[in-house]
Amino acid sequence: MLPVLIDSDGQGAAGLLLLSGGGTTIEGDDRDSLAILANQAAIALQNARLHERAVRLASVDGLTELLNHRAFQTRLGEEVARVQRSGHSLALLMIDVDDFGQVNNRFGHQVGDAALAAIANAFRRSIRSGDIAARYGGDEFAAILPDTDIDEAAAIAERMCATISSLPVIEHGVTVRVRASIGVAALPAHADSRESLIRAADRAAYAAKRAGKGRVARPEDGESVPDYDATAIAAELQHANLATVAALAAAVDAKDPYTQGHSQRVSAYAGILARCMHFSEDMVARTELAGLLHDVGKIGVPDAILVKPASLTAQEYTTIMHHSLIGERVLSSVPFLQDVLPAVRHHHERWDGAGYPDQLSGDSIPIEAAILAVADTLDAITSTRIYRPAIPWDEARERILEGKGTQFHPGVVAAFELAFTGGALHTAATLSASTSTAGYLDWIGLDTASERKLSHMALTRMEGGRALHLDTAPAVRAPVIAGWPG
Repeated sequence: MLPVLIDSDGQGAAGLLLLSGGGTTIEGDDRDSLAILANQAAIALQNARLHERAVRLASVDGLTELLNHRAFQTRLGEEVARVQRSGHSLALLMIDVDDFGQVNNRFGHQVGDAALAAIANAFRRSIRSGDIAARYGGDEFAAILPDTDIDEAAAIAERMCATISSLPVIEHGVTVRVRASIGVAALPAHADSRESLIRAADRAAYAAKRAGKGRVARPEDGESVPDYDATAIAAELQHANLATVAALAAAVDAKDPYTQGHSQRVSAYAGILARCMHFSEDMVARTELAGLLHDVGKIGVPDAILVKPASLTAQEYTTIMHHSLIGERVLSSVPFLQDVLPAVRHHHERWDGAGYPDQLSGDSIPIEAAILAVADTLDAITSTRIYRPAIPWDEARERILEGKGTQFHPGVVAAFELAFTGGALHTAATLSASTSTAGYLDWIGLDTASERKLSHMALTRMEGGRALHLDTAPAVRAPVIAGWPG
């Protein structure tokens, strides 16, 4: 028996080689053979270590050292399957840091990252050893609580909420305090599958935000948003004012917790791009309005399709594609919205003609629709969805630039590049996140005295029971492309 030192990466490992059938003296060819064996063992050990490290890195978020989005989905699926076999309970917490965009915008991303890391540490301290913590994406976290009923989960969430609220984050001499809205849901009380459990917890987190943020809520605390009949809505809108239509757009966003504020952000981005292209203020306002209303047709799409975490079937995708036509039909009954109908109908057309609903190509696509195509894509890929996390802004920029001349109008992409580099789009994202729907109408200059007479029902629907207004909001100054025909 002969000891051999294997040192493949500076972390020496000792092994034993059992020798038989010969003398005890080792020299010459025998020594060379042993060296080859030792080297092969070192390579195998190094590969095993590298594989173990790669597996760990593939499942762990680099900033917080919690499970990442993909690993969370896998673990939750495993826990749901176990519960379905055993009949035990399972709870899920969805934690959304409140107004986190303002932290990044005011103090910078380095302070924001420090805040997320501190929240993750507080998160770990608030849960039990058998619970599973994850960074769901961006400023969202999740916790899987095995063998836990809804009341136990709510108690853990309340403790976590208090811990986060009292947590001072100090970075580069800056002290930041944050809060979080936490949604709590349990299986089988609120769901019967992984996907429905995530939706229930998300709905609860949204209810916590609507109730004032920095608190805990359950799915039953949130008001469900029913499906609507497009023809009936069109009839009701014949005498509507702009704010009523905006309330409808907000209700569409509320059908899916992942799209809260989507229409506002698309509107803001579209206005910036239109200004970059030297559009008149009237045309900018029309483009912003089209952005606010571009997805109103989804009011006629079943919730089960809008929030489905898996791939859509061909029939489901066809249903989704109809939303632009439904939106046009719904808004066509409103006299003052006739100018935005082409943008609403065609915002999913592609420059190469492979879009829908009419496969328009090139300059036959209305320019407002071409702008919405870029603005819509930007918000979609930089926002978390049930089936994937948000992607970083720099990666989003590259994707849009790659689509120039195929998916997107080349002139609009040029405007996008200018606005992105100047920071106007980032600023708009932050402002939209902190602005109510009613206040946003003021901001983009579409509100009139008559439109302020919004019914209490519509306002409470838009703002979750709280009639919020933002009387003033800073304008986003966008650069312009020299020589672009206005």
